[in-house]
Amino acid sequence: MAILLLLLLGNSLEMQIGARGVLLLYFGGSLFAAIALLIVAGSSAQPFTGSFNAVSAITGGYFMLQKPLVQKYWFNLSGYYSRILQMLALWFAINIAFNLYTPLEQMIPLIASSMGAFAYGCLAAQPIYKWITADNRN
Repeated sequence: MAILLLLLLGNSLEMQIGARGVLLLYFGGSLFAAIALLIVAGSSAQPFTGSFNAVSAITGGYFMLQKPLVQKYWFNLSGYYSRILQMLALWFAINIAFNLYTPLEQMIPLIASSMGAFAYGCLAAQPIYKWITADNRN
């Protein structure tokens, strides 16, 4: 599934933020997934590796750089932070659906690492976009 998401979203995202931006999201997502995994299951002996967490960051970045069809505000937050919360809720629901039959002790670290990477992608997409576009103007 990770490679399918990367194929579908990666090219479009690369046109917006360039290869450097995609690499920043990819490797930053891996780092934040590892941090989230360390916080949630630091003593776990089971390895959790793979590209899905890094692709989660790319997915979050892609979603945040797209223009929303309808803007709904949550908890009197600005549109930007409301959208981040909405995307996190959606990604959490998708992760629960994909891991529905996974035992709970394995599900929690999987979801935590994916959510950490996705949150990084959501939060880092706009600053990376501004940095890349400002860099291209010079």
